[in-house]
Amino acid sequence: VVAAGGMAAGLAAMRKHWGEPGVQEQCCRFLRGVFTQSDANKKAFVDLGGCGAIAHGMKENIETENLQIVACQALASISGPSELKAAIATSGAVPAVIEAMKTYPANPKLQEQGCWCLKNLAMEEKLRAGLETAGARAVIVAAQAAHGSHAGVKQETDEALLFLDGADQSVLEKISKVTTPSMYPGGAVQSAPIPGKVDEFAHNRELAPGGGNSGCCVIA
Repeated sequence: VVAAGGMAAGLAAMRKHWGEPGVQEQCCRFLRGVFTQSDANKKAFVDLGGCGAIAHGMKENIETENLQIVACQALASISGPSELKAAIATSGAVPAVIEAMKTYPANPKLQEQGCWCLKNLAMEEKLRAGLETAGARAVIVAAQAAHGSHAGVKQETDEALLFLDGADQSVLEKISKVTTPSMYPGGAVQSAPIPGKVDEFAHNRELAPGGGNSGCCVIA
């Protein structure tokens, strides 16, 4: 599809029809299906300005809730590879995701996907200050407060706050040791907390250099 020009065609359609949420949503779905096939496809998408296109479509159609969900999902899916994070963070994706989360605070699916995207970017230490300035922490904390009983939101908010507080990616390995498999789509860890399991490392300062306090416990 990429070699045949499908990715470029999808982006061209988005750019031609900014104000049509149906076109934006279907293109996001199509493009996500293409770029999730490989990291090479993800890089090609970012190099073509794809994340900026998604962000612009979100801004132009903020009143369309389902588009915001699909777009957040697409941005979460592409923001995993370390070499792409900086480009994604400067594409307009961060303010677009934050605005979507502010606009639809009652939608747990959108909150989960938005937090997943912000968490992926927060894994990169040099991006954390910019995320804080943009207001990422506030929407993550709000999502946790509103949807703390939702397994997906809980996982993504807990992990996002840990990274913003200074944790490195080794924290995910520690989390995975006290979790069980789940069917919901999470971020780097495809798991959900064991009910009643108290995870002592949640409050260990070695996971958050500088003693940052996110106000959360990873496994509760």
